[in-house]
Amino acid sequence: MSNIEYSQVGFMTNQIRGKLYKLSSLNNAFLFIIIQIATYDDKKMITSLENLSNDLLYEIFDYLDGGEIYKAFSNLNRCFQTLITSPSLLLNIDLRLQSENLSHYRSTCIVTPNRHRITSLSFSHGSLYQSGLAFCNIDALFIRLESLILDNIKSQQLLPLLARLISLPRLFSLSIYYSDHRSEITNIYQASFNLPVLTHYKLQCSSLESSIPLLTTGKHKFSSIRYLVVGHCCSLDDLIAIVSCTPQLSRLTCHEVNRSRTDIAKHVYNTIMSLTKIFITRCYAEFNEMETFLTKIASQVKVLHWNCFRDVTYLDATRWERIISKNLLHLNLFKFQFSINIDENPNSTGSHENRIDFNSLFWTKRIRDFRIYLDIDSLQKNIIVVSVNSFRVGIMLNEIQITCLNIMRRNILVETLVNLVKSLPNLRVLIILSLLLKDLKYSNLKKTTNFHLASTQNQITKINLKDINSLNELEILLDLCPHIEYLEVNSNNTVPPETIVRFILIEKAKSISNLSLICLQIPLENVDIVNKLKNILEIEQSFYNVTIKQNSDKIYLRLNSL
Repeated sequence: MSNIEYSQVGFMTNQIRGKLYKLSSLNNAFLFIIIQIATYDDKKMITSLENLSNDLLYEIFDYLDGGEIYKAFSNLNRCFQTLITSPSLLLNIDLRLQSENLSHYRSTCIVTPNRHRITSLSFSHGSLYQSGLAFCNIDALFIRLESLILDNIKSQQLLPLLARLISLPRLFSLSIYYSDHRSEITNIYQASFNLPVLTHYKLQCSSLESSIPLLTTGKHKFSSIRYLVVGHCCSLDDLIAIVSCTPQLSRLTCHEVNRSRTDIAKHVYNTIMSLTKIFITRCYAEFNEMETFLTKIASQVKVLHWNCFRDVTYLDATRWERIISKNLLHLNLFKFQFSINIDENPNSTGSHENRIDFNSLFWTKRIRDFRIYLDIDSLQKNIIVVSVNSFRVGIMLNEIQITCLNIMRRNILVETLVNLVKSLPNLRVLIILSLLLKDLKYSNLKKTTNFHLASTQNQITKINLKDINSLNELEILLDLCPHIEYLEVNSNNTVPPETIVRFILIEKAKSISNLSLICLQIPLENVDIVNKLKNILEIEQSFYNVTIKQNSDKIYLRLNSL
């Protein structure tokens, strides 16, 4: 043991926070914490842990499981034996994923004698049997227990346990991962809602069915829950019944919401004034039903994340505008996603895309940092995903214009791109990963009113095409954006750079007279490309005087009109 003055130790404890290293010994299963500190003469040394203050040791122990603390420091010496048995040291115990012998030891030798010092306890169906932890042992003696996690618990174990938890004075958080009869979910909710000080509650089960008998309003006491996670499928009327039991609810997360089994328009609702954040992972309920839920129950919401399916009326921007401006007056973050099944014929999506019209004054004046994404799902090629992502909704003094559209997923439909360009007239920059033509008759598309309006009204001057598969894609972009000044294309073996240059400078030059700079990203092995391009420009008759420069894998062509 190092001989260190007490005053030195006090100085050094202020220097070592953030320099803790936890090592597990493979030989003796003890946990060692090695702390490297500096003395006054700047020499490095290692001191023994018992020289550190109790406050710092408690801070270290906060990072460790209670069982690991006992394993590492029990009977090590008198100092640590006194420390780990002190009422001031609170324990976090996790009995999950333990061997039978270890689970039994920790239950009988650590949990039972230290019930009054445990603040967090986690166990599973298997650990109950391995440890011999009886339900009667989880009682009012757990006076410090604040968080309880029950993993893979059966109803015959869970319901008696929930009844005993009522006696716990500080149980604020309860997470249940349930794997038994769905018919008991109603009883589980009712028993959980009886817990007197519960504020965080999560019930998760693997059921794929929404026809689960849940609560009916008016037959139970109100819960103190503020943060609720409904981690299973349920119908919208079931969800309404659940949140009606939680008048202090602040944040709601739901795994999956399906259509109501009853006519919810006939129900009487109480607005939950404290409900400010809603996150719905998968919503299959109709827009009419969800509008009722938002406007009747959650009108105070500030943050809304919503992933919807099937009902295309969710794409009605005018309806969203009316709901937000008249009923959701406190909304300041709106994140909405809708997934559509599409046929092989790309024209089948036209009616859906025409609904995506976020070009009113509401969206341009009241939405700060507003974004729209259209993605083709990478796993299911027949799914198109429409994402509307807006941050900080609120009245603004000056109009915010959407000037840059970055489409990050592959193979966006050309019709979709045209509709987006038409709906966002202030665009200056367009970045696309790749276009999807799909037997498109371009001559017919070019004659449509949509294409004419989009091409004549947009102000796009910069285009970046990340992946080109044919010259048709480039032709469409140049016709759609005739005011282009800067073009960047990632060329490849399918469409080599010399083909791109010949097409732009010889065939399309008259229609894109503002183009002044082309950037071609090329394969590094293509070392002779500059000479090839110069030869092309010397042989072919061009409308430009072209200066060519290469920088690593990029070639820049500056165009000056003759």
